[in-house]
Amino acid sequence: MDQTLCRTEEYKEIISTINPCAYLFGKRILCTGGTGFLFRYFLEFLFWLNRQYHLEMSFLVTCRKNSIKIPDDKTYGSDVTWLECDLANIVLDPQSHVDIIIHAASPANKNELLKTDAYGVIHPNVIATQHLLEIARLARAQFLYISSGEVYPKMLEPIAEDAVLKSHPGRNYYGICKRMGELICEHYITACSLNVQIVRPFSIFGPGESRNSGRYFVEFISRIASHQPIELQSDGSQIRSHCYVSDFVTALLHILLYGESTAYNVGNDDSILSIKACAERINSLGAGLGVICHKPTDGNLLEDCYIPDTTKLRMLGWHPVVGIDDCIIRLLRSYKE
Repeated sequence: MDQTLCRTEEYKEIISTINPCAYLFGKRILCTGGTGFLFRYFLEFLFWLNRQYHLEMSFLVTCRKNSIKIPDDKTYGSDVTWLECDLANIVLDPQSHVDIIIHAASPANKNELLKTDAYGVIHPNVIATQHLLEIARLARAQFLYISSGEVYPKMLEPIAEDAVLKSHPGRNYYGICKRMGELICEHYITACSLNVQIVRPFSIFGPGESRNSGRYFVEFISRIASHQPIELQSDGSQIRSHCYVSDFVTALLHILLYGESTAYNVGNDDSILSIKACAERINSLGAGLGVICHKPTDGNLLEDCYIPDTTKLRMLGWHPVVGIDDCIIRLLRSYKE
């Protein structure tokens, strides 16, 4: 496989894994969170798919007022309508039928944001989730809620979906809010027989993420692209999985097409490395200037383990195709461009 695939080639790679055209034909989809790097990749794939295969889909995509410059029709086509609105106050035309609602809007998991705008995390994940689920109930639409692996406690083994039921307040405030959104989804599943899938992403990486995101993988790639050595502020013993965004997209498609009304972990448990080993791998593949570790490794590599058990997702027919080396090479290429 060519390890420097352009975006269109990645899209073709996706549909060679799963072809959703028949399922999505003619669908009207309401999407929130379309301006974040992760879900923007998924949306742009859907836009491309719609044009390439003439699927007659239409999209309603929300964004916060004054948050972005609204693209014109030439950018994405007249089948995409951008809605500047408060998510908890979306009002759709009664004649405007919606088939699928994908709710991905949420601030990033950043400590400084949680300290200054905690309500900004509650609003999209709790209040807006309930409002959007009510729209789905009235339209009998399928509902996909993008939650987070942060709903789980810290564990020493791969995390299965039922681990969230253990008595634990969540990894942090962000995880607690995501879990609250999940509980509302679960209510609509049981009380309203609504078709709802919950997605819990683990460590997804891909092109388009800001170099200032604060995530270690992006920081390491950015330093290689800037011809600087990689620096670790810890011993790097934390264990993480590493999933490329195109594998995340194929996972979403499998869940949309074949998933039951339950929660699914999404991550690549075939690509597991400690953060230090990841830094060394990125440095090697990127011909970097070395890895500087400011704290020696204490040998306890299981002290912080955050990897998913994807058995449930794999039972739908999903499997990752982009390994850790391929993921690194693709991101190095995108950041150098």
